[in-house]
Amino acid sequence: MADISEAGLRIHSVHPIQIGTELEIRVYVLKEEFTFGSIKGRGKIIWTTLHREGDWKGYRYGLYLTEMPLDDRQRLTRLLKPLQRDQENPLDHSYPERCQQDSINSEKEHAKGER
Repeated sequence: MADISEAGLRIHSVHPIQIGTELEIRVYVLKEEFTFGSIKGRGKIIWTTLHREGDWKGYRYGLYLTEMPLDDRQRLTRLLKPLQRDQENPLDHSYPERCQQDSINSEKEHAKGER
C-alpha cells in the first residue's frame, strides 16, 4: 500500500490485475505503541499504471473502497483525520467516474511498454 484515503488506496504489485476486479483487503495499522490492528474491506480496481523504480518493474493500482464494516470505517477516519488537516482539497468521491479515461489511456501505455 502506498497511499490511503477514506475513498480508496493505491497499491503496488508485480502481478497484473484487471480494472474492475474486486478485492478483499486488510491493512495493518499501529493500534498502540507496540500493537497492531487491522482495517478490513472490499474494493474495486479503478485504474492501473505500469511502474518502474530502479530495477523493480510492476504495476500501481487505484483501489476504490466499496465496502467496509462501520467500526473499520470509523477507525480509518480517525487515523486519517490528522493527515487531512494539512490538505487543501476535501475528499472527492467523484474520483471513480473521472478516472475512467485515464485508466483507458494507462492500459494503452502499458500495452505499448510490453512490446
